[in-house]
Amino acid sequence: MAEIRSLSELRDMVSGVWDQCDYGDLVEQHGELFERAYRIRKVEQQFLVAFGKGQMNGTVHTCVGQEFSAVAVCHYLNDGDWVTSNHRCHGHYIAKTGDWHGLIDELLGKADGVCRGIGSSQHLYRQGFVSNGPQGALLPVGTGLARRAKESGNVVVSFIGEGTLGEGVTYEALNLAALLEVPQVFVCENNFYSQSTMQAANTAGSIADRFAAFGLATFFANTWETGSLMDTVGEAIAYARTAQKPVAIVMTTYRLNAHSKGDDDRDPEEVAFFRENDPITRVAAQSNLLPDAFAAIDEEVERYFETALRKPELSFDSYDVDQMPRRTSVRYRTAAGFEGRVVERVNAFLREEAERGTLLIGEDIADPYGGAFKATKGIGAAFPESVVTTPISEAGLVGVAAGTCLAGRRAIAEVMFGDFMTYAFDQVVNGISKYHHMYGLKATCPVTLRTPMGGKRGYGPTHSQSLEKFLCGIDNVLVVAINALSDPREVMRETQDLAVPSVIIENKVDYGRRAPAANERLEIRQNCSTLGHLLVTPKHDKAHISIVTYGEPARLIYDAYDEIVAETDAILDLFCMVKLSPLDMSGIARHVAGQEGVLAVEDGSAPFGIGAEMVSQLVEGGYPGKVRRLGARPIPIPSPKSLEMECLVTKERVVEAVKDLLW
Repeated sequence: MAEIRSLSELRDMVSGVWDQCDYGDLVEQHGELFERAYRIRKVEQQFLVAFGKGQMNGTVHTCVGQEFSAVAVCHYLNDGDWVTSNHRCHGHYIAKTGDWHGLIDELLGKADGVCRGIGSSQHLYRQGFVSNGPQGALLPVGTGLARRAKESGNVVVSFIGEGTLGEGVTYEALNLAALLEVPQVFVCENNFYSQSTMQAANTAGSIADRFAAFGLATFFANTWETGSLMDTVGEAIAYARTAQKPVAIVMTTYRLNAHSKGDDDRDPEEVAFFRENDPITRVAAQSNLLPDAFAAIDEEVERYFETALRKPELSFDSYDVDQMPRRTSVRYRTAAGFEGRVVERVNAFLREEAERGTLLIGEDIADPYGGAFKATKGIGAAFPESVVTTPISEAGLVGVAAGTCLAGRRAIAEVMFGDFMTYAFDQVVNGISKYHHMYGLKATCPVTLRTPMGGKRGYGPTHSQSLEKFLCGIDNVLVVAINALSDPREVMRETQDLAVPSVIIENKVDYGRRAPAANERLEIRQNCSTLGHLLVTPKHDKAHISIVTYGEPARLIYDAYDEIVAETDAILDLFCMVKLSPLDMSGIARHVAGQEGVLAVEDGSAPFGIGAEMVSQLVEGGYPGKVRRLGARPIPIPSPKSLEMECLVTKERVVEAVKDLLW
């Protein structure tokens, strides 16, 4: 079978399907599939009825007309197989799990729903099934799931619509799936419309050629020719399962309903043609075939809707569960030193994790290269099964790490430069940070992302930024900045042991630093939790101002402490925050209560930044003294050293800020 490239070509094909159809033989061979497909349709029709009565909230995207794609594919799946789906996921969910009761409860917002009523129509999770709304977002997650599935002879099916071919992450996932040789079945449901825009206006070239470009065996099927559909789908899934390689199925179909509820601008005559020639419509019109079965499904589904409407919703207290370590201990201990350079301590931590079976994934992290800053050097040679080096695919590799975690194995992903976290933002904002809550607290995805931030290396505007304030703005993600005042390995170990989504920021300049030399005037103490903060305080004097900072500026200020004091006549305490989000300034607020002022220093630019949050918490807590903020200048960071240093936090700028605070 060849690819169908246009609606006119599809109409010609569909017109011929029923000319010589033996309906009795069709139902005899595939009657059970028709009943499954009809149940999906009836459930979705009832959703629209409920919306019309004001009984449902949000939106719904039905797959009416496309049901046989779901029932055919899921017919060949085992309990250990996974399905990743999209916004149009109801049919996939029912076909994979059989849990139509849980789906109805979910969309009605009931506590008995598959995700306790939280995720509603687009966000479903159950062992073996996961869906999400953003297009293509779950494709690399499916690749991560498929790496785990490969170990047990299972497969992962990833459903997309042809509109998703416009998303770049689609191609990252295809490339990674092919390179990693995972049993992932990409099913592209081509209904010739992206929302209301015809495919011809949105998708250039051939759909099949996109898969072929990555070396995927590609199969063609449609939802009208039931016999060949089943044969083709069975062959494709068997190939993926046996060869343990990705495949693609281009599934030609047609959506009979609007994209969502009622927004349909398509030609009514066109829709009427496909509705008249729909397989379920055709079989339902044969009064001697499945009328009793269809009627029984109607009654069962309608009756259950009435029951579900009376069920209770989840209480907010049951939903408002916080994963994050918000409070910080106010008890201190003497900070321990560490041997070697910071990057060597990072490497030691990653080596321990690889030995424990954690997946380390990132660009160019395998030996002999060992990553751009050599954080993984030597680990791949010692633990080859734990280290996966990837092409340039930030969104893709982070998605693979997320899928690995959803499948039950810990994963740490390295994004080569912090500047490139922007490529992976969707995976963090609409995926990793939300999985636990939007899936009704039933999923855990403790991905750890590592990335080097900061300037002073001459790398220029796109390789020198400190973007931690953007990361700290994402709810339900732990953001930690290691530093060169305390042992990074201890910080990373405590972060990893918390089993929450986390980002570890590692400064590029700090990588080469060793533990600080002793200063006879200063004492370094840290919270009993290494994720709290460090306090550098004079041994014999009482400070009258404090500087609160993190990461590289903390070491900069420590090393220049005596000079800053000499040039400002200030006696100061230095706080180095480790946990940036959630930020807890309560202990610091008590410490600085009697001091004259507090200077908040951050590595990135100050507007809308971490320093603003530090100061805000102090002021809201009643701190009466002066407050100031200092950060990088709010312009792109230039490459020439003299200009770069003018932009970033330096000793000279700290001195100016302290003077401004005091005078």
